[in-house]
Amino acid sequence: FQYIFMAFQKKEVPLKHKITILHSFLDLSKRNAERAEQFDQLLKLIEQNQDIQDPELLAIFARRSLDKEAYEEALEYFVRITHFGNTSYDVWNHLMRIEAYLGRWKQLESHAEQAAIEFPNQPMPYLFSSTAMRYSGQYEEAVNTLLNGMAFILPEDGETRIKFHVLLGELYHELKEYSSSDAELEQAMNLRKTHAGALNTYARNLAERKERLNQALEMAELAVKISPENPEY
Repeated sequence: FQYIFMAFQKKEVPLKHKITILHSFLDLSKRNAERAEQFDQLLKLIEQNQDIQDPELLAIFARRSLDKEAYEEALEYFVRITHFGNTSYDVWNHLMRIEAYLGRWKQLESHAEQAAIEFPNQPMPYLFSSTAMRYSGQYEEAVNTLLNGMAFILPEDGETRIKFHVLLGELYHELKEYSSSDAELEQAMNLRKTHAGALNTYARNLAERKERLNQALEMAELAVKISPENPEY
């Protein structure tokens, strides 16, 4: 490691060689604490000696921040990568997931719209866009976006399809279109009877409407049993 460290101190060593080495440390750092510490030392050297304007290098910094659960820092790196253009879907996907996790709804709506333009056949930007719209009260727009995005869900991707149905169930409930809301949640549960999110959402909706309260209680109890660690249930 001493020789690698010395090489990273030299500006004349091509950046592409340093990036190759960093990729190997990125993989090793997830399994080895000593390598993780060495990896952080190399990244610190890069920051001190290089103007970080390479999207591949920024992606390495972003991934390391994710591994350390430094989500704000990771988000900053991923946003910087998008400024270079020709951004991979993987970068957009990470960026949207972090913004959703952090509750950055305005940013998420904007970035999800950009991602949908660049990758119109990917369903997740539509889901993230609709999620962001929901939090700003744009329920009808969110429904339309989800319905458009559903066309791009692969037949074998049941998990994504369930997420679309559950969110549609929530949005139709907000619009007081209760029969449509119930139908969407039932479709989600037809795909997986023990989906905790669908069960919890359906139970909450019924409880708010004061309808079928015994059924609502059964679904709520089942959701807690399936996912006891979730505080929302």
